[in-house]
Amino acid sequence: MTSPYYATQGPVVVQGQAVSGVAVPTYNNNYQEVQKGQVQPKRCNDVLFAILFYGHLAVIGFITGAYAPQMYSNVANEYGGRELNDNNNNNYEENDNNGEEGFGMTMSEVYMILGISGFVGFVMSTLALTFMMTFAAALIKTALIFNLILSGVMAVMAVLAGALPVALLCLVGFALTACYAYTVWSRIPYAAANMVTAITAVKANMGVSFYAYLNLFLTFGWTLWWSLAFVATNYVVNGCSAQGECDTNPSGGVVFLFLVSYFWVIQVVKNVVHVTVAGTVGTWWFYPQEANTCCSKAVTSSWVRSMTYSFGSICFGSLIVAIIQALKELCHQMRQQDDNVLAFFAECIFGCIES
Repeated sequence: MTSPYYATQGPVVVQGQAVSGVAVPTYNNNYQEVQKGQVQPKRCNDVLFAILFYGHLAVIGFITGAYAPQMYSNVANEYGGRELNDNNNNNYEENDNNGEEGFGMTMSEVYMILGISGFVGFVMSTLALTFMMTFAAALIKTALIFNLILSGVMAVMAVLAGALPVALLCLVGFALTACYAYTVWSRIPYAAANMVTAITAVKANMGVSFYAYLNLFLTFGWTLWWSLAFVATNYVVNGCSAQGECDTNPSGGVVFLFLVSYFWVIQVVKNVVHVTVAGTVGTWWFYPQEANTCCSKAVTSSWVRSMTYSFGSICFGSLIVAIIQALKELCHQMRQQDDNVLAFFAECIFGCIES
């Protein structure tokens, strides 16, 4: 890229790590050195949302404690009664099979799927740093090209299916993606250098990986807890049986609140890790002597700040994203059930807002 603001030089040392093939800024004589900024006062921000977050966890815990034992007791009694009746009548075996087919899958199968997903996520996250460090520029180019191809394929499939409004929307997305790729293509080396620099900072403070792995386990545990609370609430409130047959349909408002709860915790856990990593990288950049070991002071200090001073703000921002994700999921379910075009457009709008 030819620019009066950049001049190509040799390898640039970034915090002791050589990074080759990047462009560094050149300035005139009026350039003043960048200042590090001022130390911000230590105070807890958006405390109300932190209290609301912990309060909502208490509500989920209360619901689980109130409804889960009742659900398990009813299911055990129902199946226990069947076993007694099976001694006199073997026709219940067919009913049990029909019930299993109607339910779809057992909770043990759901937990097994979640366990496999968690293990795969653990392995993939372990390999991600090395992969991104080695193929930074290629990864960015591949992502741009993949998005371009995907939008084009979706447009062609929509035309073949006769969904012209969807095809028009996909063509607009294809044009915008192509324009964006053309605009930023020359800046990929700069973006790759930023990625390599960030990964170098993380590798210098590998203690942050502990919080990343903790994120996986917390997400897995929360998914199990939330699933139990949601299923138990639906079972008791709607008068369901062990075969999944309910007297009433689930309330849309209750489903929405449960979705907000699920996505809120997921976002909070993820953003705590994000803030911890950001604080560590910031310290590594300006004060490398405090962030140059695996379990440096920068790692623990950043995590403490994310769980205290910044936790309310994390909960606030995560709640906004969770509401958008819940609305998007509801629109997705509506589109799956009714094939509603308005639900499709609403899902796309919420997806754009989320991104």
